[in-house]
Amino acid sequence: MDNSVYYQVSPVSDWDFVLSYAAKNESDSSKIKALQKKYDKHYVYDVSGSETDIVAPSLFVSYYKQKKEADFSKVSEQLKHSPLSDLGLVLDNIHPQSDAKYIEEAIYLKNKSKKTRRAVVEQIISKMEEEEIRKLLEDIEKHKSRLSGAEKARYERESKDVYEQIKVLL
Repeated sequence: MDNSVYYQVSPVSDWDFVLSYAAKNESDSSKIKALQKKYDKHYVYDVSGSETDIVAPSLFVSYYKQKKEADFSKVSEQLKHSPLSDLGLVLDNIHPQSDAKYIEEAIYLKNKSKKTRRAVVEQIISKMEEEEIRKLLEDIEKHKSRLSGAEKARYERESKDVYEQIKVLL
């Protein structure tokens, strides 16, 4: 299993924090608990075969204890080219909403997760017509032109990845 990556899916903040935040609303709380149960699994991703499987926790721990060292930059580079859906990040399974809402959150940086923005590009924007993709790039440029100072610099820096990922689709 030298070409495999073992991982777990978790929110940016830990589950307890997310649950405490959602505790005010029973519906949100139950959705978070369902997601936690769904993603409270251990996964192995075979980089060479681009396949993901669920692994028994004991097997996961045994591989983890072996402390096989890997060059993080090489692993990161390999995973950068793997579709996030292959790794289990399927947007509609985690937080269902309209494509327009996903896109808005991605291009205006309302979603702070670079991985989620990448998933939006891979799973939604990549299926759009060329003209629609060009319009999104124009929207990013228009939004950037309305900003100034530190806010503009931050937006330019933070939106660069998503802009480039969208541009490659043309």
